[in-house]
Amino acid sequence: MLPEAHYLVGLFEWRAGRRREALERFAAAIALDSLHEPSVRARQRLRFFPGAAPDSLPAVFLTRGRAAGLLTSPVGPKLETLPQVDRYATVLERTMVSIPDSLQIEMLPLRIALPILVDEGGRAVLIDLPWFSPDDLPASFVALLIESLSAWRFVPAQRFGQPVRSWSAISITPG
Repeated sequence: MLPEAHYLVGLFEWRAGRRREALERFAAAIALDSLHEPSVRARQRLRFFPGAAPDSLPAVFLTRGRAAGLLTSPVGPKLETLPQVDRYATVLERTMVSIPDSLQIEMLPLRIALPILVDEGGRAVLIDLPWFSPDDLPASFVALLIESLSAWRFVPAQRFGQPVRSWSAISITPG
């Protein structure tokens, strides 16, 4: 769900000479965040300048509003703060990837409070997944959950009638 991750994999693909795979990764990053400038620039350079060298690896991984997840970033809001808002972000549409029957059998009854950073447009842009033992929460379920989150839509938090970026805790019950 992070365009930065797709961009980074695209750079590795480009460096390995796999241009088609790199273009696909840059396109995936742009689909998640159309204003992710490094992906847009890299895709254009790769398409229009075939002999161009790949970009250097980024010094900063998370960009724009997602930088709120970095401890030393001045971008907020931080997970540990509770900014004053008139209305908190709420789920508008949950689109879950279907969970295979084999995975549902091994799921234990568990409730997860999942902190999600919701941007001004109502999209989940960052999650802070708490640690769980693989016995309690299988990695395959975590992968399905993260894949689903990019399709969820939220009503963003509001302050003084304007949408603002804020953290929201969503309750997930697997199984």
